[in-house]
Parts: sequence; structure tokens; C-alpha cells
Amino acid sequence: MQGEEVKGRIYFGVCVLDEMLNKGWLVTDDHLLSKPEQDYFSYYLDNMKFTNGMAYRNNYAHGSTPPVDDENAHISAYYAFLKLLAMLVLKIEDDLWLARKAMAVYVINGISKSKYSKLRDFIHIFIAVH
Repeated sequence: MQGEEVKGRIYFGVCVLDEMLNKGWLVTDDHLLSKPEQDYFSYYLDNMKFTNGMAYRNNYAHGSTPPVDDENAHISAYYAFLKLLAMLVLKIEDDLWLARKAMAVYVINGISKSKYSKLRDFIHIFIAVH
């Protein structure tokens, strides 16, 4: 593909994404986790949203931990914390990979910095091209 054709496809893709955002079909926010992911973490860590949640953070941070001799309860909490930590690390790694890939598309195609100055636009460019 020629450079101008790629830039045209990128511009068209960004326009389509912007139109979808304006219609409310897509939503953007500045959070690392999506709403369902936030709810999942909330279920395991606190009682803010779910009254029947595990609330491991609340239990350990506020002194209502299981008895010391209840090893199974502590092992269960430990595995839950490890699972949440692994999910969080993978989510961060995925976001960094997308940002790096979007930046590479930006550099390779020489897109004007004044036109696409925000990282959101770089992500849009990456999605539009691929």
C-alpha cells in the first residue's frame, strides 16, 4: 500500500470510530479496568457493591481475619489475591502492548502529530489499520 492510501484508511477509520462514539455505540473512559472487571475486583476485595462478596481486603485490612488455625480460609484468600494480581498484571501488559503497537503505526506511517496528539487517537489509528 502507498503511504497516502494508508493515511486515508487511517483517517477514515478514525472518522468512523468518532462517529460511533458520538452515537453512543462506543464508550471511552480513563480507567484501567472495564466496568465488569471493576465489579469482579470489587466482589473479591470489598463490600462496596456486593454485600455477599468475599471482601478479602476488608477482612485483612480491618482485623476481621479468619482464625489462625483455619488454614483453608487463608489459602483460599491467598489464591484469590494471586488470581487478581495476575489478572491485573496481564491487563496492564495488554494496555502497554496496544499503546506500543499504536505508537509504532504512528511512527511508521508518519502521521501528523498536530492531527493526532492524544494516545486515544493512536489507539484509534491502530484499530483502523488492523
